[in-house]
Amino acid sequence: RLRTAITKPLQTAICASYGCPFTMSLLKANEKAFGDEIAEINICISLLPDLSGDEKAAKVEAANRSVDNAHELIEQLELDVLDVPIVERKPIQKRIAGLKNELEKSEVNLRKAAVAMSGSDAARGELFGYDGSSEDARASLMSNTERLDRTSNRLQDGHRTALDTQEVAIGIMDNLNEQRETIQRSRGRIRNVDTELSFSSRILNGMIARARRNKAIAALIILIALALIITIIYLIATR
Repeated sequence: RLRTAITKPLQTAICASYGCPFTMSLLKANEKAFGDEIAEINICISLLPDLSGDEKAAKVEAANRSVDNAHELIEQLELDVLDVPIVERKPIQKRIAGLKNELEKSEVNLRKAAVAMSGSDAARGELFGYDGSSEDARASLMSNTERLDRTSNRLQDGHRTALDTQEVAIGIMDNLNEQRETIQRSRGRIRNVDTELSFSSRILNGMIARARRNKAIAALIILIALALIITIIYLIATR
């Protein structure tokens, strides 16, 4: 029988590497395995009314194993669907809900078939107590009820874990979006500062250029003044 042997962390890593088509194929594989388990349960249900004694007990036990397997596959499907994009998730979740309803109906039919009368004394004995003992019947009923309770609790725990994981993932996505917005705002401020620095740099370069021109003009004036002084002194000395 086809059963999923890939753990959740490994599945998530593979999905991150190869994309969601891997998850979709895994969902289809688990859904097919679920269909096989349901078919086995229905076959057992159809055979139980004509069986009695140990043979019937063995068939009921086999059907209960298939029920447990089907519940595990439902849990796996509910976890796998979290790796599917949100826009594609809703129809798959509806299909999983339909599978759960189908499994519940099969369980009800199985319980009815397990105590159904076939017209023989052995079947009547099973209905009112195994081997004529009502204590055995009550013990068996309590055992089946406990098994169903454990399965239901396991399913609820898996559902709560899936919801918690989804909430954590949403929180992480919100934090990442906030960090991205912060980085974008920081980039905007850096671009503004860079623009202001460029403008200041142009103003400073202009001031430096004007200062150099002023120095050159002052030096030229000084040279001209010196030349005039020297010329005047020379003319006075030569008279």
